[in-house]
Amino acid sequence: RQAQLTFARSLISDEAFCDRLARLQRAIGQVTCKDVNLDEKLLHSLSKTTNGGREAPIMYIPLYENRTFSMSIFIIRRGERIPLHDHPGMFGVLKVLHGSGTISSYSAVRPPSGDELEAERHPDVAVSSDSAPCCLTPTERNFHEIRALDGPLAFLDILAPPYDGKVRDCHYYSATAIADGVAVRLRRMEPPGDFWCENATYRGPPIAPHLSSAE
Repeated sequence: RQAQLTFARSLISDEAFCDRLARLQRAIGQVTCKDVNLDEKLLHSLSKTTNGGREAPIMYIPLYENRTFSMSIFIIRRGERIPLHDHPGMFGVLKVLHGSGTISSYSAVRPPSGDELEAERHPDVAVSSDSAPCCLTPTERNFHEIRALDGPLAFLDILAPPYDGKVRDCHYYSATAIADGVAVRLRRMEPPGDFWCENATYRGPPIAPHLSSAE
């Protein structure tokens, strides 16, 4: 409900939007594995999807999507990562449900030139199930990479508006330091060959089925 209220297309002040976003972060911060029925067997199960005999590094569980926002769970296997990617014109709220990891994020400092853009690298953030939700906006920390550490990392992900292959497609990047280690050049690239997802079915309670009327 709060995600729909926060990101619904309505004319509200910046102050009101920030208040709604803060409320959403507080609500998401209370979500646990139990709330979404994410059990240990799924967290530690071996993937049946293979690529040359290798297990899928990421498990993707879609929960809900309409034209306003999408909600899903990602599980990153130990030592794996979701490579550096963007969220064009989107807001995002991420809450770790299980495990620990690091998030490397970047903010663009000027519009892209072709397949390259200059960005500022933010300090890496260590995250765990005890951490407050992380937030990205269309202009702040909109590029990030998420890596699992000593075990599987599961997180709840809300994106608004959702990805759209026509106008909000996901792009992947490589990062090269320019001078002082803060300024970097991001170059668009094809998705890394060692990155792919296995889909799994959501087994938790229904996610606000009444929101379908808001589409």
